[in-house]
Amino acid sequence: MSSAVRCFALACWTLIIPFAHAQVHSPAIRGTLSDMGKPIVDAEVYLQSLEDEHCAKLFAGKIDLKKQQELRQCTHDLGSINSDEQGNYEFAETKAGWYVVHFLWSIADKPRQPTSFKNGDWLVQYAGWKDSTGKYDTMAQDHPFYYSGKEDTARNFENKH
Repeated sequence: MSSAVRCFALACWTLIIPFAHAQVHSPAIRGTLSDMGKPIVDAEVYLQSLEDEHCAKLFAGKIDLKKQQELRQCTHDLGSINSDEQGNYEFAETKAGWYVVHFLWSIADKPRQPTSFKNGDWLVQYAGWKDSTGKYDTMAQDHPFYYSGKEDTARNFENKH
């Protein structure tokens, strides 16, 4: 709320002028994760930056020992967050550049797919055995993408296998 005093002739009064506090939406790298139509809750989602397009191509290509060392030098971990109750995640205040997202979660039933398979743009891998909680540890990794820093980039995952 804002107020202004107005006076005309001998009378003065205060006007209360409401105004909306507009929420400024910062562009972000965000997405929704789901498995067989259900949100993947509490997945650990990681964001890595890649120094440039050359590094992104290295990341997406076949890697030999020399390229592996080069890739290690041009890839930087930026931290992790957990997906919420709807499977949503968001990395805000991220500058323009090349990135890759990957995440870890546990599944109850052994997939019918091999231990490594493509799911759209994502590579999915799971351990062929159950962990101490009786579930299968699973990882999904997106392919490198360029984020402009000017508008949202959505990196959604839907496991249908």
